[in-house]
Amino acid sequence: MSWVLCHIDDSFSHTMLLERGSQYQWLDDDDSLHHYLLEDYLQLVAQAGELDEEQQESARERFELLCDSLEGQALAEALNDLTVGLRRIVYLGTIEELCEQSSPFSDALRAFFWAEEDEGDEDDPTAPVPLERADDLVAALDDFLLEGDYRHI
Repeated sequence: MSWVLCHIDDSFSHTMLLERGSQYQWLDDDDSLHHYLLEDYLQLVAQAGELDEEQQESARERFELLCDSLEGQALAEALNDLTVGLRRIVYLGTIEELCEQSSPFSDALRAFFWAEEDEGDEDDPTAPVPLERADDLVAALDDFLLEGDYRHI
C-alpha cells in the first residue's frame, strides 16, 4: 500500500534560518514509511530540536514503538504529540485515502487540484479524484504546498 506523508517545519529557529519548509514523501509500503520516519524524519526533528545523541536515541525508541503499534492518522497524531514546536505531520495516509476520503488536508488539496484543473464541480469542490488520476493529484502537491492554505490544518 502506497503512503503519502506531508509535514512542515514548526520550529522558530529554523524559521529564522530560512529553512522552514513543507515536504512530502510518496512511500511504497509500510516498511518504507517506517524507515523514513525512523531515519529521515527523526533527523529533521533532531536538527530542529538540537537533540543530543542520547535524546535522539530516546526519540528513536519512541518512534519505533509508535510505528509498531499505530498507523495512518493515529500514528501522525502520536508523532505530532512528541514533536510539538519542531515538525508537524499535516497528512499521513494512503494515496487512495488522499483521493477519496474526507480530511481537512485531503479536502483542501482536492479543492486546489480541481480549481487548477478547471474541472471542479461547483457544488462539490472537494469531490474525489479518480484513482487513475492519483499521480496528477500527487503532482499538484508541489504547487499546493507553495500556494495552498494548509498550515492551519
